[in-house]
Amino acid sequence: MNKSIQKNCKILIDAENFEIQDQIEKLTNDSLEIYNKGNVHVYKTYQMYRNDYFDILKKDLEKERDFSLGVKLVRGAYYNQDYKHGILFPTIEETHQNYNNAINLFLEKRQKNDMLMCATHNEHSISIVQDVKNVEFAQLMGMHDNFSKNLAKDHVVYKYIPYGNFVDTIPYLIRRLYENYPMITNLWK
Repeated sequence: MNKSIQKNCKILIDAENFEIQDQIEKLTNDSLEIYNKGNVHVYKTYQMYRNDYFDILKKDLEKERDFSLGVKLVRGAYYNQDYKHGILFPTIEETHQNYNNAINLFLEKRQKNDMLMCATHNEHSISIVQDVKNVEFAQLMGMHDNFSKNLAKDHVVYKYIPYGNFVDTIPYLIRRLYENYPMITNLWK
């Protein structure tokens, strides 16, 4: 991790399914405290389809700290695995609302050097922060690329490409389409 930070790379620690997320949360929190003195090098991922993550974000933003917070907001990717734990919002509309509430909470509670990365293609969510500086975006390559180009005029936009075997990548891509179904009409524009 030190070499990445020396080269000014961003380190995005992704969230996983409920059964292993507590261990990832501990690793991420430790990394934030060590590596985010001043500037944001490490980002913590908050899964906003979970009904407990708004409170986790709020606690992280409000606690006394001597490090900057890197916040990466996602809606969530492990619906089929996490649903049985009773931690998810029952509708996509409630998830969208929680995501947007998290954006607003960040804007209200952030400290000077805290950074927000919105991993979303959702136009309403993007419109909330489109005119705010120090907000970055992460979007899937091939999904709404023209929109990403316009965003990139004023913001950093990371485009990512899922990599792996067919069995692993197709379910991932289907989950992205499910949570962004209106955007499917823009796939090849």
